[in-house]
Amino acid sequence: AIHCTLTIQQLRQGGDKGSAPRGLRPAGNHAARLVAALNRAFGLTLPPEEAQYLELYLAAYLGAEDPWGSAQEMELRNLEAALIREMEKVKTFLADISDLLDEKNYQKIYKKVPAFRQEKADRLKHREDQAQSVGAWYLWMKIQERHKIPQDAGQSFNLSHSGKYVLCSAGVSGERVGCDIECMRKYHQRLAEKYFCSSEYERIRNADEAERTEMFYRYWVLKESFLKATRKGLVMGLNTSEIQIPKQGDPFFLRQPEEIREAYYLKEYQTDGARIAVCSTNPNFDENILDMTDIYKREMIVELKD
Repeated sequence: AIHCTLTIQQLRQGGDKGSAPRGLRPAGNHAARLVAALNRAFGLTLPPEEAQYLELYLAAYLGAEDPWGSAQEMELRNLEAALIREMEKVKTFLADISDLLDEKNYQKIYKKVPAFRQEKADRLKHREDQAQSVGAWYLWMKIQERHKIPQDAGQSFNLSHSGKYVLCSAGVSGERVGCDIECMRKYHQRLAEKYFCSSEYERIRNADEAERTEMFYRYWVLKESFLKATRKGLVMGLNTSEIQIPKQGDPFFLRQPEEIREAYYLKEYQTDGARIAVCSTNPNFDENILDMTDIYKREMIVELKD
């Protein structure tokens, strides 16, 4: 998909930006299929003239024979399959809500979210808590809009927030998804000893002092993301699962609660001063988080223009 997009951009820069190359035929079925796959996977909508460039790309990449032979058709199917695999990954999105601490900016986003979210924010006393609540839901709204995720996604999305960050993880295949973010502060030895498994607590306790705090928060967000993915919450208990954090590769479960029959998978991320974890019944995760802080700034720019 990135290769296609870059090629389109290069072709546009190399010729007349206002029209397709001379003699280029209208986009055919092959391009239309990839355009539809790009839209499903990334929320990317190509206008007709850019679909023509994509047809040119496909002709150069796969051969310009008309009709295409079986080899070219197989290549097209491989490209489609790659896009579908990308679409089926659990994606995670992050945004910085610092601008929402300003009353005027907060009200601009507050008016965009549904009434039930406004009511929830109104019950909160502190502006940071209100900004987190409103900012997290607005992030989810924009993700649905950009990535064509159904309104009734249900268990396939989850929200979290901590400090200046809001987080959303989402899937499109009906999988269960949970996420958690925590800004790192101090190490809580009593919490680790009380709520973590003995093996997890010992690993934290035996870590170098410089690593102890980070190790604590890594376990905390991993366990929280699991509880949120199952929708069981803290009722199930943090010590009912045991997690291994290897030196390389993703964390994995050594033990799950007996009542949880489905297999769950884990993914870690980090950002400035915070640890992030995502848990899902889908083992495929995006390798990187998409920063969507611009969604708030764009609303502020619109207001200035108005």
